[in-house]
Amino acid sequence: MPNALKLAGLLYLVSAGIPSKRFLLMHCALDERALLSREEMWVGDESTKTSGLPGEKINEMRALMGEEAFKDALGVFTREVTERHERLRVVLAEEDFAKASAELHTLFGIYAGYGFEELQHLSRALQDSCDARLAPPAKSLQQFDELLSELLQKIEHYRAEAIA
Repeated sequence: MPNALKLAGLLYLVSAGIPSKRFLLMHCALDERALLSREEMWVGDESTKTSGLPGEKINEMRALMGEEAFKDALGVFTREVTERHERLRVVLAEEDFAKASAELHTLFGIYAGYGFEELQHLSRALQDSCDARLAPPAKSLQQFDELLSELLQKIEHYRAEAIA
C-alpha cells in the first residue's frame, strides 16, 4: 500500500484517538515527520474549519472548493431549501402527501449532500409520514422549520464574516 494511503487511513485513527501515534510509528513503518506533517495538515488546520456551521462534511467542502466557490454554494443552498420549504408548506396545507413526500425526499438529499444530519434525518421521518398518507405531526414540522431557521442564520452570519 502506498504511503499516502497508509497515512490517510492512519490519520483517521489518530484523529479518533485510536491507536496512539507511537504504536503507528513502531508497527506501520512510517516516518514520524511524514505522519506529523499530514496530521497537522488534515487534522489541525484551523483554516479549514467553518465557524458556526455544523458537520465535518461542510468543512471538507470548504477546503476542497475554496472560499469564494463555497460562499456561492451556500447562497444556492439557502435559496433552494427556502423555496422547497415554502412549497412543502403549501402542499401539506393542500394535503397532497405525494408532492410533500417528493419535496421532503429532495430536501433529504440536499441536507445529506451538505452533511446537515439532523435536518436530513428529520426530512426522512417526515417523508415516511407523508408516504403513509399521514399528516406529519405539527410539532415535528415546527422543529423542522426551527432547525432550518437556525441553520440559515448561521450561514448568513458565516457569509457576512467571509465578505468582511
